[in-house]
Amino acid sequence: MIKGNRIEYYKNEINIEKVIEEQELRNTDEALFVCDLNDLRKKYEIWNQLMPRVKPYYAVKCNDDPVVLKTLADLGANFDCASMGEIKLVLTENVAPERIVFAQPCKPLTHLAYAREKGVMTSTVDSEYEILKLHHYFPESNLVIRIRCDATDVKLSFGEKFGCNAKSEARALMLLAKELNLKVIGVSFHVGTGCNELPAYDRAITESKLLFDFGKKLGFDMTLLDIGGGFPGSDDKTFKKISDIVSRSLKRNFPEDNVNIIAEPGRYFVESAYTLICKIHSKREAKSLDGNLVKHYYLNDGVYVSFNNVVTENYKVVVRHLLVSKVCK
Repeated sequence: MIKGNRIEYYKNEINIEKVIEEQELRNTDEALFVCDLNDLRKKYEIWNQLMPRVKPYYAVKCNDDPVVLKTLADLGANFDCASMGEIKLVLTENVAPERIVFAQPCKPLTHLAYAREKGVMTSTVDSEYEILKLHHYFPESNLVIRIRCDATDVKLSFGEKFGCNAKSEARALMLLAKELNLKVIGVSFHVGTGCNELPAYDRAITESKLLFDFGKKLGFDMTLLDIGGGFPGSDDKTFKKISDIVSRSLKRNFPEDNVNIIAEPGRYFVESAYTLICKIHSKREAKSLDGNLVKHYYLNDGVYVSFNNVVTENYKVVVRHLLVSKVCK
């Protein structure tokens, strides 16, 4: 059954060829995704096996399909929201506001007011402007200081946009929060998406421990560590290596169980679960500058929709040709 641009296909195993045939997708020119919810559930089990201390807060911005949100909510996952709209979507799935982190360091006032109205108390900050904003509009909120700890080899880094210097700015922000009688409850970081310098996780956790100690000296009840997202969604071997590094670092830096360790996985849950079905609808032949004949094939999807990360992350798409038409040979 097709609803909008999503197939709802209730079978134990998904065979893409059969989906195309049974749903008569040859006759549609719209690209759409098929999601294998069993894969989603499997990834949740793997996460709990490899990182039992780390509670996943699914990054809604990665994929906000209500079916995905409901499946993860039912499994027990919590949620990382970056906007009022994302908070609304999660609350629609009967998720308690205590299971949401407003992990956007730069929040519009209307979004902040909505979070306060709905009881979403935990909020990420990385600048004095955001702390002053919260002091004025949401003083009872729980603050999480986001530090910058970029990996040296990463596909997509967020350090220039989010995160403060752990050794200087973070301490100044905690002192400002103390002066304003705000509550700082923890530290967060994001080493980057597609991280290949895996020791960056240990480095960031170690930096966070130093800030935990500083916060305790100021009298804050430091109870939350957020180790961010960017975990691979289709490379289980790399995820296993990351989980080993994270587990060892947590055991060394946070051996006690009185700290709530969370993460913000997005693509980890949904990348391997989703298959994009699209069609070659047109062909064009043209001569290149050197006189060679070049064939151009046009899909009903592109870099401004599903293939955006091909440009932003140099992502390698795995292509399977399932149907062949004489028209496009």
